Formats: sequence, structure tokens, C-alpha cells
Amino acid sequence: MSTLNTMKTNCQISCVFALLLAAQLTIAAEPLMLGEHGTQRELFVDDHLIASMTGGAKQHLNQPEPREVVLTTDAPWEGNTSAYYTIFRDGDLFRMYYRASHWDTEA
Repeated sequence: MSTLNTMKTNCQISCVFALLLAAQLTIAAEPLMLGEHGTQRELFVDDHLIASMTGGAKQHLNQPEPREVVLTTDAPWEGNTSAYYTIFRDGDLFRMYYRASHWDTEA
């Protein structure tokens, strides 16, 4: 067998092994554990973390309430829109990161 064929075979074997390992890690994944005494906040978009609901509890989607404008992406380096905003609390501060971009309205 030539060196090139040996390298190709080794690469294929490595790829198959990596895929099998990734599949096993996915299958063996444990469900997320909630914080002690319910102190960790969770976003319940489905019933994956909910064992049961009693006492008339139900899931529903809240509607956003329009308020004042918090950020306008109008500086030259920002473009005219944003792909996402991320806001989190850091001690007594609230920090916000965003990815600005430009949307071509002429196209």
C-alpha cells in the first residue's frame, strides 16, 4: 500500500472514530441539574426540565411591552441594525454586548 493510501485510510478511520465518540457523548448526556433550592433561573421553552405541573400551573408565552428606545445603532461603525443584544448583570452593573451590522435597504 502506498503512503498516500495509508494516510487516507488512517484519516477515514479517525473520522469514523470521532463520529462514533461524538454520538456516544450525545447519547450519554445527562439532563441539566437545577440550582439548589430553586435558586437558579431557567427558561422553560419546553417541558424537558419539568417533571410535573400541579395546582393549575401552565406554560404561556408573555408578550413584550413596548417601552422607550434603549439603543440606536446609528454610528458609522455600527451600521443600521443589530444581529443580537446580550444583557447581563455583573454585580451592581448591567453590561450589554451587541453585534452591529449593516442591512442594505437598496437591495
